[in-house]
Amino acid sequence: MPVSYDYIVHLANYSDGVLYVLAGLFVIAVAVIIDRMWYLRRAILRGGSIVRRMAAMGRVNEQDLAALRDFAGRMPEGLLLDTALNHMNDADHAGMNSRMDEAIMLVAPRLDRRMWVLDTIVCRATISVRICDNQGENPGLGAVRA
Repeated sequence: MPVSYDYIVHLANYSDGVLYVLAGLFVIAVAVIIDRMWYLRRAILRGGSIVRRMAAMGRVNEQDLAALRDFAGRMPEGLLLDTALNHMNDADHAGMNSRMDEAIMLVAPRLDRRMWVLDTIVCRATISVRICDNQGENPGLGAVRA
C-alpha cells in the first residue's frame, strides 16, 4: 500500500513536529556518512597505491620517501611518511618506533572526524521517537507514562 503525501503531512502534524526533526537528523546523518565514506575510500585507495610504490622501490632512500610523502599529500599516510623522513637517520630503532606510534595517534582522530554527530543523532532520534509515542495514543509505550 503506497503512502500518500497527505498522510505523511498528517503524521508530521500529529507528531507535534517530531517527524520534521527526525527528517532533519536523517539528512545530517546521510551527509556525514557520505563524507566519511568518501574520505575513507580515498584514504584506502591512496594508501594501497603508496604501499605498492614502496614495495616496488626495494630499499628506500630520503628522496624516495620525500616523493612518497608529497604523493600522499594530506592523507593519513602523509604524516606517517613525514615522521619517517624526519627521523630516518636516527640510530635508535625504539625511538623511531615511539615516534611512529605518536604519529599514528595524531592521525587517528582524522579518521573518526564527525562520527560523534552520528552517535548524537542515534541518541536524539531515539529520544524523539519515545517522546512522540508517550504523547500519542500508542498503548505500548503510552501505558508506561502512568
